[in-house]
Amino acid sequence: HGTRLRLLVTGGTGLLGKAITEACPHDGSVIALHLRHLQVLFPPSTTEILGDVRNRDDLLRIFGSHDFDAVVHAAGLSNVDYVERYFTEAVESNLTGTANVVACCNQFQKHLIYISSNAVFDGTRAPYREGDPTCPVHAYGRIKVQCEEVVLKEAHSYSIARPILMYGWNYASSRQNPVTWLLEAMRRYPFDTVLVAINPADRQRLSFIDTVLPEANARGMGIIGMKVLAHGALLQPDGPLSVEEAITYTLSLPISTIIIGCSSP
Repeated sequence: HGTRLRLLVTGGTGLLGKAITEACPHDGSVIALHLRHLQVLFPPSTTEILGDVRNRDDLLRIFGSHDFDAVVHAAGLSNVDYVERYFTEAVESNLTGTANVVACCNQFQKHLIYISSNAVFDGTRAPYREGDPTCPVHAYGRIKVQCEEVVLKEAHSYSIARPILMYGWNYASSRQNPVTWLLEAMRRYPFDTVLVAINPADRQRLSFIDTVLPEANARGMGIIGMKVLAHGALLQPDGPLSVEEAITYTLSLPISTIIIGCSSP
């Protein structure tokens, strides 16, 4: 209705935070909160704030001195292997941080959008509905379940999102995304083959076709394409393609072979 909403985004230098600051209208509607001073080029209209979600006094100061309508809470350690090794640090970053954000949202009457993860499930019964029981298989997933419980029990106004896997180009100072991680692994180790997701929608965002395939071919590596049918999302009657069209397109690329997964015989 013509009303501009302003967001406070915690984890502003992370993959999701970067995407939000770039995608939102460049009209001063985003405040990016992050922990360290990094060499990051935010859009000129984004307000950049240094702060620690683990420190409630820090958050109270920020909430009390800035004007915004809602909070996207995306801060927290999310590297699964790192969380396994440094569990206490991960609990402080995720669970303590979330509890502090919830408390501040309640005190200042802000809507909270909590960014959880599909890691709250074990992946054996997909696709999941929001009411399905959680069943994490590692420490990061268990922490995210605990964070959700804090939001559900304590927050006055909230939404919870469970992204499956986010793709995007990170800031150079941030943790890697699936593409940059795969490219680095290919450059560091003499692999014979690479297994990579390839389908007709690939070039819409963070293309493996335009990044991984040239690198693999330059190194003489075999390329195995997977997720060719995008879990059925590309297929008719709801999608635009037939199985034959999706497979034909993928095999027209400079790859070695493909594998097709089926959820039922």
